[in-house]
Amino acid sequence: MRRSVTGTALRSSLALCVALAASSCGIDTIAYLPLLSTSRSNDDVSSMVFSGPYSDDDEYLGLVVYYRIYASSSAADVDASYIAAKQADEDAVPGAAVESYLASSSYLGYQRLVIDDESSLPSIRKAYLTDEYYITVELPSGGASEPYLSIIDEATAEPIEVDGEPAVYTIRRAETGSDNGYLTFLDEPVAGDADYKSSSSDTDEYYYVQFYVAAYGIDFTDFSNLYGDAVSIGRLRLSM
Repeated sequence: MRRSVTGTALRSSLALCVALAASSCGIDTIAYLPLLSTSRSNDDVSSMVFSGPYSDDDEYLGLVVYYRIYASSSAADVDASYIAAKQADEDAVPGAAVESYLASSSYLGYQRLVIDDESSLPSIRKAYLTDEYYITVELPSGGASEPYLSIIDEATAEPIEVDGEPAVYTIRRAETGSDNGYLTFLDEPVAGDADYKSSSSDTDEYYYVQFYVAAYGIDFTDFSNLYGDAVSIGRLRLSM
């Protein structure tokens, strides 16, 4: 499933046919995963639903989930438009926007989501990305409890069991507190937090958590990271 494109022929589908030949001639090639998750989310600000993709390719490992907290919805919109434009550019290499703007936290400030107190890579293994399952992220009503991620059985609409326990996992921020534990999404973000974007002119009464997912794998020829394009799965709205 992994594909490669040459840096000089990105706009042509011929690039996929000549990639192997190009790599033997000293022309740089970029490998990527042509896999996209499917977002089932609507405009709900308290839940998100997504599924897949699945591939039996050994190099594809699963999905990585990224997030960013915003003090205003307009700032979140600006970054979402920026990512969409970068991926839609006719010269864009699939997966490059993820590597540059999401996986690299120094640019837009996106962080890898912490699931069940682990910031693992991938965030969700491909075994749970088949047609039999879908993933939900939910913010409990009233914001009294932490948001959680669940792996749901399509047939029963109930969480599956993993190691004898329901696959329902608390999600947390990549930021750590004074006790070195991961902060929750109920902890109020403050200026200077790596996962938070704010300005002195913000007037919104809520905080917004914007999420993306992207296919992730490893190129076994050189053990480099492989990414697919980012898919927006929605935005949760928090009140502090």
